[in-house]
Amino acid sequence: MASFRVAVVTLSPIIVDIITTLLSDRMALRIVLQVDSRDGIEMRLAGLQPNLVLIGLRKGETDVIARELLLGLPSATIISFASDGRNAFLHYTRRHRRALRDITPRVLIRTILARLDRTKI
Repeated sequence: MASFRVAVVTLSPIIVDIITTLLSDRMALRIVLQVDSRDGIEMRLAGLQPNLVLIGLRKGETDVIARELLLGLPSATIISFASDGRNAFLHYTRRHRRALRDITPRVLIRTILARLDRTKI
């Protein structure tokens, strides 16, 4: 079973629990960072080089932070979650983005698995 390095940044523990529970029987996940602050996040992530970054957005915030993080993590997949947890944006391969509207856990897990399958270690 492939092992994936995951970083969690300012994301609700409930969403993290749902994702890790749903993915755990399909792949080995290792959470290498879980923080509630973005202070110095670019440097921390660059040092860890996670395969997957899950980042929570604040109310009214755009997903620009995720696009900026890709500059230092060109091989990572970043999923930014709207503050309501119902919408997310998938970022990969330098500034690509795909909206995931009214996302369900099943669609989210399928999207993560498909994306990580393309970026195997």
